[in-house]
Amino acid sequence: KKRFVDSDQRYFFSFINYLQRFLIKMGVFPKGNNIHLAVSGGVDSIALLIVFWVLNKRGACPPISIVHINHGTRSDNDSDQKFVEEMAKFLNVPCLVRNVKNLSSKKNFEANARSHRYGFFESILAENDCCLTAHHLDDSFEWHLMQNLKSSSLRSSIGIPLQNGQFIRPFMGVSKAHILRFIKSFNLPFVLDKTNADISFERNYVRHEIIPNILKKYPKYLKHYVDRANKLAVLYNVSLETRHKKIGHRQNIQKINYSYGVLLYHRLFENDFSASEELIIEIIKGLSTKGRGTLASQINKLIMAKKNNKKGPVTFSGGVHAFMENGMILFLNNDGIRHFEKIDLVLSKSIQKQEA
Repeated sequence: KKRFVDSDQRYFFSFINYLQRFLIKMGVFPKGNNIHLAVSGGVDSIALLIVFWVLNKRGACPPISIVHINHGTRSDNDSDQKFVEEMAKFLNVPCLVRNVKNLSSKKNFEANARSHRYGFFESILAENDCCLTAHHLDDSFEWHLMQNLKSSSLRSSIGIPLQNGQFIRPFMGVSKAHILRFIKSFNLPFVLDKTNADISFERNYVRHEIIPNILKKYPKYLKHYVDRANKLAVLYNVSLETRHKKIGHRQNIQKINYSYGVLLYHRLFENDFSASEELIIEIIKGLSTKGRGTLASQINKLIMAKKNNKKGPVTFSGGVHAFMENGMILFLNNDGIRHFEKIDLVLSKSIQKQEA
């Protein structure tokens, strides 16, 4: 067992607060009935356990439980299990242990062990439960690198996903260095897996033989990888941040139908209608005399004009006009324009009579 001796409690809590905000921003903060934490006893999984133990004590997340897999392939497996059980007892957290039998430590160990782990996790998950694992950005880069060397798939360049069904990986917003500092900040105990130094395993070879050389030559490689992966996620329409943002925006956009047009407004009277492209196209097609031909580029120009506080009108084919006020867009067809022209005429005559 290994302990760090330094202490920085401010970082401890800022790390937890950052992760909570990150998961909320991405729309994947656990909300189900139970959170099952995959805890091996290593530094990453202990950090994951402590983060969600604190969040649970704050009342910020559902009840948590520990799931530990004893692979039975090395002498330290039993002592690791005992350590995890002691941590569970100390924190008063339920702990479920799975003992794997007849798993070879040599032939295809990594793939077989992973298959056993996830098979067991899936077997204990109820419909509204989730399972959290401690994979982080460095893990994602390693996986991305291995896949790029073995596969021609473009999507493999994205790396390990933040969420996959009921599985969530909260540390996809932090690096190994952040996790180590978190562990160090409160002198948290963990166990060392001696096999992590065995470069006969593909993952360890990449981690210990390839990445240190990349780091020497390209110290900002992880930052560039994250930026590139995020752009690829948007390109392949798998970005959770973009998807969650659009959902949030859509919930704030309201529509009122009139006989002469449609009013689209933001509940908070903001000028951001960037998640409403499809709705705007539907409105324009419904008002247009042509019924088709609306271009996405035209819609983007309208949305950008709204963000820049322009009033319009913006005219579309088929006799559709968009007038903009703070937090609102009024869509009128030609009949709607004539409707308002009549109102203007009546008001003008009424004012003239009063002045006379």
